[in-house]
Amino acid sequence: MRMAALGILMGFKRIVFVGVDLNNTDYFWERNPAHLARNGIEGFSSGQTRETHETMERVRRPFIVTEMIQALASLGKSRGVEILVASKKSELTTIVGVYLFEERAAQPKK
Repeated sequence: MRMAALGILMGFKRIVFVGVDLNNTDYFWERNPAHLARNGIEGFSSGQTRETHETMERVRRPFIVTEMIQALASLGKSRGVEILVASKKSELTTIVGVYLFEERAAQPKK
């Protein structure tokens, strides 16, 4: 969130959230423990205990993450900054558009 806000303030034209699906609580290192093993770490707990991502619940915060990203997207739009998400499966697709890397890669270079 803070980095996206900084990107808006710095004048970036496009910000893409990658790895922010919010529709489950699995992190990349939980799906593939080899990421931890490469660094000599046997295990790590993210602290997530529910089916939905903790940042989607108001238990300990006044705003849920989707509200914050919606506000950032609105701020970005007012400054000419496009905010997108990298995964079509992300919960954020209800708020922001999807950045399609494969389509961008297929476009001719300018």
